[in-house]
Amino acid sequence: MVSTAVSRRQRREAQRRTQRSHRRTLTVIISALTTIALFAGYCAADITDVAPGLLTLKPVTAPVFANPATAKSGGTIAGALNANKAIDSTAASALVNELLSAQGVGNDASVIIEDAQGTVAAEHESNTPREPASTLKTLTALAASSTLNMASTLDTQVFLTQSDDGTNTLTLKGNGDMLLSAGDSDVHHTNGRAGLNTLAKATVAALAQRGITSVNLEYDDTLFGDSRIPAGLSEGGAVLSDYTVYFTPVSSMAIDGGRQYTADTPAPAASDRLAMIYQSLNWNFNRQWGANAVIPFRAGKWLNSRLTLTGMRMRQKCDPFHDMSFDRAKWVGIARLVNTFHLSRKPAIDLEVNGFFQSGAIQGTFDINPLGSADAAVKWTFDRGRATLSVRCNDLFDSGAPSTKVRYRGQWLDMGAQRYTRTATVHFSYRFGGYKAKKHKEVDTSRFGH
Repeated sequence: MVSTAVSRRQRREAQRRTQRSHRRTLTVIISALTTIALFAGYCAADITDVAPGLLTLKPVTAPVFANPATAKSGGTIAGALNANKAIDSTAASALVNELLSAQGVGNDASVIIEDAQGTVAAEHESNTPREPASTLKTLTALAASSTLNMASTLDTQVFLTQSDDGTNTLTLKGNGDMLLSAGDSDVHHTNGRAGLNTLAKATVAALAQRGITSVNLEYDDTLFGDSRIPAGLSEGGAVLSDYTVYFTPVSSMAIDGGRQYTADTPAPAASDRLAMIYQSLNWNFNRQWGANAVIPFRAGKWLNSRLTLTGMRMRQKCDPFHDMSFDRAKWVGIARLVNTFHLSRKPAIDLEVNGFFQSGAIQGTFDINPLGSADAAVKWTFDRGRATLSVRCNDLFDSGAPSTKVRYRGQWLDMGAQRYTRTATVHFSYRFGGYKAKKHKEVDTSRFGH
């Protein structure tokens, strides 16, 4: 009887083990199928634009740009000016307002309308110093073309001076040609139409006729006088460092302005060009200091929260930054909130909702706009803690990517990078019987109120 009872008990245990194994296999299969179904369902919802994501059936709309303004045909240049004619100040103000309200102009402009006697009819920030707009070259071209002979050229001249002591001095005098080249003259190009090498050959031939074999070389750049830099942009006889990208001193001659590379004047090697582009600049320093606070919160058994607050002072300095040094500082605040809601114990379902915010910051000459994000996740734990199925969506509002701009010392730049940072994931994990969780030493969390 004893052996029969033991045999029956062993058969029942074997049957239970077989049933548990079958039940575990069935659970894994159902969970895997559920995960696949959820993934396929979310893809279908994404394609139909029910859920956020990258997939869609809608046609992609091509960007539409405004039609360019119709160019006005050139007319006859006005004749003699009637200096006694008055200007309607109301109409002048309307023109100024129309200009400032035009798309792309903005209020960062100076405008003034005067009559022939210098009486101001309308103005907008006319006393504010600004870099002149590049379109002003059209007024310069109009003045030059209506006054000068457009078939004339600007000659670069050579003069020989012989002293009583036998010294011969050759002077190169500039008369405004900013497109000289270092090589031979090339009548097929605007830049380099007059070449200094051609001028040098002609000069050597003329000197040889006089039996002169050596000279002292000088240049005369006095055409525009001694004042080459506007008073507001000058510092110690040089252009202010903040404006070197906008202005160069006035000169009566220049070599290879707007250079076109040829066999005689080849472009720099690729390594040299890369060295110009990829420059290593060492900042003076990049300092950050601040304080961090962690505030835990618990409400019964259904909510665990943790609020992390960070405040810091940033200061960044770089003197050799492309002729435009910076020394900037800014206070930055960061807040992060993590919430875990225990919706149910049986079944074990948790909801996680997190938020992040950072105030405006700096990075060199760039300003980083404030940014924030929100995340959400649902987790289901079942089969006695062996299986976990979770669905997570990060950056629900697609607001976590930083946007930057430059508003520094005359620089105006908006970084319009489009980044899609919203993500959705489905995760399933299962711990089989042979798995043993690694033991970790418990951390004393009593100071956090737990």
